[in-house]
Amino acid sequence: MKNLIFLIFILSFLLAPFIVCGQSLDTLRGIIKDSIGHPIPGANVWVYTQDDSIHNISNDYGQVKFPIIFSGGISIKITSLGYQELRLNMEAGKNFFKAVLKDKLNFLKEVVIKGLPQAVIVKKDTVEYDISQFIRTPDDVIQDLLERLPGLQVNPDGSISMMGNKVVKIRINGQEFLIEDIKTLTSIIPANLINKIQLIDDYGEESRLTGRRAGESQKIINLTTKSNTTNIYVGRLMAAKGIKNLYSLYGNLFKYNNQQSIMILLSNNNIGNYSGNANNTEGEMSFRHQIGKGFSINLGINLKNNSYDYGSNSESQTTTNEGLLITNSNSNGNNKNNNFSPKMEVILELNERNHFKFNLSGNFDRTDNLNSITDLQTGFQRKDVSVGNTNNNQSNQVNGNLFFSHKFKKPGRGMYVDLNAEGANISDDLDIANALRFYLNNNSSYYDSTLHQLIIGKYHNNKYQARISFVEPIKEKNSLEIRYSFFESNSGNKRNTSWMDEAGKFTLVDSLSNRYFFKIIQNQLELNFLQKNKNLELTFGGSIKPYSLIESNKRTGILFFPVFRLFYNLKNSSSLNINFLGDNIFPTFQQLANFPDYSNLQNPVYGNPNLKVASKYGISIGYIKTNPKSRLFLKLQGNLLQKNIVSNIFLIEDAFGSLKQETHFVNVNGTYSIDGKIGFSSQFKKNNRSWAMEMGSGYAHNILLYNNSPKFSNNLSANSQISLDYRNGILNIFPSLAYNLSKSSYSIYDNNSITTQNIKIGFRSILIFSQTFSIESTLTKLFNWGFGSGLSRNPLMIDTNFHKRWLKKRLWTSLECYNLLNERSSISQGISGNVISVTSSNNIGRYFLIKVIFDLKAL
Repeated sequence: MKNLIFLIFILSFLLAPFIVCGQSLDTLRGIIKDSIGHPIPGANVWVYTQDDSIHNISNDYGQVKFPIIFSGGISIKITSLGYQELRLNMEAGKNFFKAVLKDKLNFLKEVVIKGLPQAVIVKKDTVEYDISQFIRTPDDVIQDLLERLPGLQVNPDGSISMMGNKVVKIRINGQEFLIEDIKTLTSIIPANLINKIQLIDDYGEESRLTGRRAGESQKIINLTTKSNTTNIYVGRLMAAKGIKNLYSLYGNLFKYNNQQSIMILLSNNNIGNYSGNANNTEGEMSFRHQIGKGFSINLGINLKNNSYDYGSNSESQTTTNEGLLITNSNSNGNNKNNNFSPKMEVILELNERNHFKFNLSGNFDRTDNLNSITDLQTGFQRKDVSVGNTNNNQSNQVNGNLFFSHKFKKPGRGMYVDLNAEGANISDDLDIANALRFYLNNNSSYYDSTLHQLIIGKYHNNKYQARISFVEPIKEKNSLEIRYSFFESNSGNKRNTSWMDEAGKFTLVDSLSNRYFFKIIQNQLELNFLQKNKNLELTFGGSIKPYSLIESNKRTGILFFPVFRLFYNLKNSSSLNINFLGDNIFPTFQQLANFPDYSNLQNPVYGNPNLKVASKYGISIGYIKTNPKSRLFLKLQGNLLQKNIVSNIFLIEDAFGSLKQETHFVNVNGTYSIDGKIGFSSQFKKNNRSWAMEMGSGYAHNILLYNNSPKFSNNLSANSQISLDYRNGILNIFPSLAYNLSKSSYSIYDNNSITTQNIKIGFRSILIFSQTFSIESTLTKLFNWGFGSGLSRNPLMIDTNFHKRWLKKRLWTSLECYNLLNERSSISQGISGNVISVTSSNNIGRYFLIKVIFDLKAL
């Protein structure tokens, strides 16, 4: 902690002169950016005085400089391919300008069919769609357009995926909204207010300011409004009533202009995913205000209160040296959750050289779970287990981040500082009662045992991180980056375990109670060389990470990781991206703890205080090709783990001659995985029809130990999906076909291999009888193989909705019919260590809703 305080003091001392110093008056300087804040290299800039003119071109960072003094007023003209011409006037004495160029709608008219703007434009990390060529009806909203864009997928839950990765944020004119419900925002904004949709690979704030990519990108959607759209004011009210006393209430409001925006979402319903009672209440608000030039504030609040009953049946296979253990489980319970998540973002641009961004967020969560489980174990050992538990968990987390950047006079030279602090306090109380029946003498006799435990735990974790990087340009196209970062994590645990005696009194068990603390300190020094030109961005270097792991003793080490990143723009709107990165993985609290965890009596867990830090090396290769009618992406990824932390499992005989499993942890080498994914989407017939295909495959070679003897677990997975989007104005159909394969094999037990497969057939249709009446139907059929005789269900789900619109299409009435065949189960699979489990959940059955929706629109 002292090191961090000293580092912050030094950084504050170093940064102070850059913040207070003004710009020099010996030159005219400027920066040119696009509508989402990316610098524009190669822009032509003319400066006109009363008597003369001078010309220059912006560099790779969008910066331009004229090394002369202008005594009077001047005018500036800026042009760049693909952007509208911009003219500025500057008064005498001014020496800096900032220009934002707007996209040019028809800059390739002679190439595109008869003057139509180009449907798709690829710009570095952005794919831009002219939505005028994707709008079908005046009633289209943004979500309708996203379903038609090549490379995008709108999932049944409303989430959006781009090239297999989830879209995490949405912006309007480059302005971000601190909301989680992207689905609602895209479902209420009319498409005719928007000019373009941009799909962005966002590499973070530092990348946006410097143009240098680092790490993995986030997928972001940016909506640019039409030039005549100054305000957006939309909203929606919804009420629904159904059988079984089901109901749903919902309301939202969205107001936007260039200075201020607000979004409010409120909902309440008693419709859950599982059979049984449910109640869900949620409220979300986002507020953004542009206080002044270069100064904005963004606030977000999310509130959730959820309660639901659940039930499930599962079958699991545990592989051991002695043979297979097969467990059939039945679980029922109730879960209650309350969550409050506030967020704040402040952006301050003192001038073009100094940029601040401050984020503060919190997550305050309480979960109460009441659960009863019955396990019937067969295989080489028979055992019956009945468990009833009550778990109360409360978590309070706060995170703060401050980012500062300073650009020097020399183009390309900059300094970037990132400070982060995070604190978490967790309390976890578990009241668990176990009743066990052990079968002896070839199941001819048995012995019963009971144990009632009360486990009260309190945990805390505080993390501090500081990072400073300095970039120095070398010649015109190259630069050198020096980066230093400091990381500290302090964790603590206090746990009391009590057992109930025959009199019903709880007594503290000292051997299972503890106070445990540990600290992680890591320094990192990284040196990278960057070469950049019009089509190529190449980064290579390395990082050194000395670390200390402090608990009862102190362990130190030094790790080295190479850095290699390549981004290359190929011809025909395609690009190649290669990344090689490495990182370390610190052991968790449970893996380090020097005391046993007996919350599961049949599988106690023992930590290992002597664990070493693991290393992960990964390489990823991505290829993207985009044109106006189609999009292709390919991604390959491989990971190798050294000193990976894995389970070491022992079968221990108890006093009754029965075996239980103990889990310990050790470091091993040789764990690796390989994954690949390919996707293609194409449109035809004037964008009214499209098809998409996506396939993926993965192989993981895992190592775990049995009685200190290395064993192997190999997992092979493959999946493919093809879908069609056919629209002719009256009948719109969306068929899909998906296949999934999972195969797991173990060297623990001879000839142990488990293969599961499923085929999912989907068919969605919309039959439009008129502009105000339509019928929407969804059919899903699932075929399963290899999931166990008791769980091999092949459900057929059918939903049908009838929609009628009134009052100039502002009022909707719907009859919605769900799960018409009353299918009540769904199947999922999980793999963890030497256990493969398949779960069948008891879903909500058939139900009907009458829904009324009123759209609020004022533009």
